[in-house]
Amino acid sequence: MRRTVRITAYYLPDWKLLYHKLQNLEDHVDVLPQARHILLSFLREGLVIEKYKTCKRSILHIENYDKDALSDFLRAEAQDTFEEWERYTQRRAAGHPPELFQDREGAREWLKDYAPLNLIDGVWLCRVHKITTPFALRSITRHAWQTLSEELGDGDLEKNHIFIYRELLRVVGVQLPASYDASFILERHGMNNPQIWKAALAQLLISLFPNDFLPEILGFNLHFERLSHQTLKASKELPEFGISGLYYSLHISIDNGHSGHSAMAVAIVNQYLEYVSKINPESVQETWSRIQSGYLLSQSLDGKETMQTFEFTVAGMLSDKAQLSRQIHCGSRVRIHEQTLTDWLTSHNKYNDAESKTKFLSALANARPWIIKGDSGRSRLIRELSWKGKMFGAFTNSEVHLLRTWIDSLVPKDVPNDVGYWQMVGHRCTSGEPGQDIAIDHPVCSSSAVPDYRIRQEQSFVPQAPIDASTLHIQALLPLWFAHVSILENVVNSPFHTIDNLTSYIVKILHAEMGYNLDSAGVAGMDEQLGDSSLDLVAIGVQMILHHGLPEPECLNDVLSSATVEYSNAIECSLSVLGWSMVPIHNEAFLVGLARAFLDLEVAVLSRSDLLPSKARLALRQIVAQKQHCFDLCLEILQMNRYQFCQFLVGYYMAREQLQTSLV
Repeated sequence: MRRTVRITAYYLPDWKLLYHKLQNLEDHVDVLPQARHILLSFLREGLVIEKYKTCKRSILHIENYDKDALSDFLRAEAQDTFEEWERYTQRRAAGHPPELFQDREGAREWLKDYAPLNLIDGVWLCRVHKITTPFALRSITRHAWQTLSEELGDGDLEKNHIFIYRELLRVVGVQLPASYDASFILERHGMNNPQIWKAALAQLLISLFPNDFLPEILGFNLHFERLSHQTLKASKELPEFGISGLYYSLHISIDNGHSGHSAMAVAIVNQYLEYVSKINPESVQETWSRIQSGYLLSQSLDGKETMQTFEFTVAGMLSDKAQLSRQIHCGSRVRIHEQTLTDWLTSHNKYNDAESKTKFLSALANARPWIIKGDSGRSRLIRELSWKGKMFGAFTNSEVHLLRTWIDSLVPKDVPNDVGYWQMVGHRCTSGEPGQDIAIDHPVCSSSAVPDYRIRQEQSFVPQAPIDASTLHIQALLPLWFAHVSILENVVNSPFHTIDNLTSYIVKILHAEMGYNLDSAGVAGMDEQLGDSSLDLVAIGVQMILHHGLPEPECLNDVLSSATVEYSNAIECSLSVLGWSMVPIHNEAFLVGLARAFLDLEVAVLSRSDLLPSKARLALRQIVAQKQHCFDLCLEILQMNRYQFCQFLVGYYMAREQLQTSLV
């Protein structure tokens, strides 16, 4: 699989297999280093593609971050979409036929082709806001999580975008397995568009390392949440063939640039860069470059232009030059790899196919000193094309630009391919492997984190007696409090898993824990970012720390490392909770039971007037009330399945037992 280092050729079977593994990460932990490597390749490719282009407008034209310049750029991009849509509607009004589909069968196949992408809707944000997120960033990443939550219908199954798309497929007669199922990637389904698979894979990849790639994630979100012309067309043309356009019309409305996901994406980027400028002004430019890179990764996934098309443009240009110049160079003794320049020019002109183009470019790229990879300024070829060079005037300015960009895109032999991306964005840290500290990094998965389920004989759930609040000691309580935030948060890491009733209720629990109000039937959109956001469980924990005059933590690791040996049971229990939470698919019902036990702890905290300041107590009271209702709904579903109900009971009683020994 390491051959996918060069992403100019499609390795569709490999991409499909990786797509499957990343949706079942707890069974394929070993794929993470490879996934990081491919993500860096994709990011670098998106940057290089944009640098090849000679377009009138590019996000790269905003060399230094400027809030107004970004707003103007995005407004102009949106205006292009609106004008293109207006021309389309005029063509249709004049009697022109649909442009996306020719008939119902074509529409059906198109919908099936896009299933790998649309059945993981929102996945690029699925890990952006976790207990492992640095606490100072949580007010920013919380808004990104809100976008994900709205993609998942805020826990209302019929509003879940993935559920809507799956139902759309079912109605048109496309029966597919779940996107995480091993059979989903099989050839027999006929889903073989490599660009769609690459787009889906890119979304999965960029979600994996949120602490390392937050700028890229926010940049990706900035582009992906823009309204596209294809979405507009699909919403109009599908109903013309008797197919619901709800999935696409929903995205038109919810992604709007005034109060929807597009506006939220811009606000998040601005908020993040304002934060960076305050804590480390010197890193603003690098951060902005990385945001641009994430934006360009999303932009590059439309398939209109690829590294291969640009490389072939370079080869084609040289081929055209060769047709006129091969006789002029017939006496040249210059050798490129194993052939003379004359031989190359002759054969390249004669065999102008993809294989010979690739072979010629590969040879030329390794022809020092004519080409110095990654440094066009030192390359002799560019010097000879410049003023006073032997070939000055033989290439136009745009042709020289194309050659310069191609040379600068090449990774020197002594530079690892991964490092190439970091150098392009001016990032000083080039460490290459994902971390394994469960209090800092995400994801950290292990099969050993699956508990040994013991058989329970209970036929119904009877909550244990309330936790004795008088026994709560702040030093034991704090690590447990912050660790318990993790229990259910990873359930959304594979979005297709959210389209059942149980997981929908879990999304509602998460929604409540984030401090959102479950009573609203609409979409919060920009209301949350413009308003006074309620405290979430982490913020309540920080308030608890400050209320007791303790040092404010910057991350989960600070909380765990500050605990004394006297409360080692609390630390051990906290680490167990974190480990179990990292295996959400295998542990789902168990985790619900675990979370239900910690609801008892939240109630105990509420019963003590001295643990929290008044605002935090008020926020916690609202969270607890909403969660209690959701847990009741979860329990109704779990009782329908004896094995799941048993898992729930084990989780609940195990947690209560551990809390009993950890809090004293």
